[in-house]
Amino acid sequence: NNDKFNNNEETTKALMEQAQATITEQQRTLQNEQLATKHKQLILQLETQVHQLRLRETAWERTISELVARKDLLERRENAWTR
Repeated sequence: NNDKFNNNEETTKALMEQAQATITEQQRTLQNEQLATKHKQLILQLETQVHQLRLRETAWERTISELVARKDLLERRENAWTR
């Protein structure tokens, strides 16, 4: 009878350890999934920011080109006046 009790206790202990290991593994999996989701969100955010910066860069390039063209035009007009 005592052997049955000890055997039952060992089985219960083993089952509890197995259940705890399963819970720990599920928690790890959940944390990894949450981190992966956060990681993907950060990547998307960075990609959006890079896109916005590229658009700004293009706009500045256009502005600079327009200013250079105006400067050249004004210099040509000034040179035409001074002749």
